[in-house]
Amino acid sequence: MTDEEHQCLVLQFAERPHLGVLIAVKGVGIQFKPDHHGQSNVRVGRNNFEGRLQVEAIEKLWSDVSGRRESPAI
Repeated sequence: MTDEEHQCLVLQFAERPHLGVLIAVKGVGIQFKPDHHGQSNVRVGRNNFEGRLQVEAIEKLWSDVSGRRESPAI
């Protein structure tokens, strides 16, 4: 999801991500927020070109490690 008001990308996982995904998320500067303007337990990053590329890479990693086609809600 994008939060246009706060100019950020918001990632919300249906379940706790695999450790490799969490490490990748933290490594690119996406931060965990227990409460982000009414949304619980989300991860928030910059909504710019680099941030969107990072999210695409994380989506691919998520599908690789989980063996699923689904990606986190973005």
